[in-house]
Amino acid sequence: MSLKQLSMLAFLTFVAISSVQAGEHSHGKNLNIEHLETLAEQGDVSAQYELGVMYVDGSGADKDMSKAKYYLDKAIKIATKMI
Repeated sequence: MSLKQLSMLAFLTFVAISSVQAGEHSHGKNLNIEHLETLAEQGDVSAQYELGVMYVDGSGADKDMSKAKYYLDKAIKIATKMI
């Protein structure tokens, strides 16, 4: 396994654990997207990841690959600094 793959695996594991522990982010249409965007802009990596996924698959938000890339890139940038 390459270092890049290992880093990505660590990042995804971190995000999954963080989302479960926080208990405040869950997939679904009941999410307040504005609240998640506020958290994401404040550096909340779980919110950034959640928004990215929402924009990729259109769950809770209209599909928007540009926004998905923006939020997922932000999450990856922060998470890789934590590794």
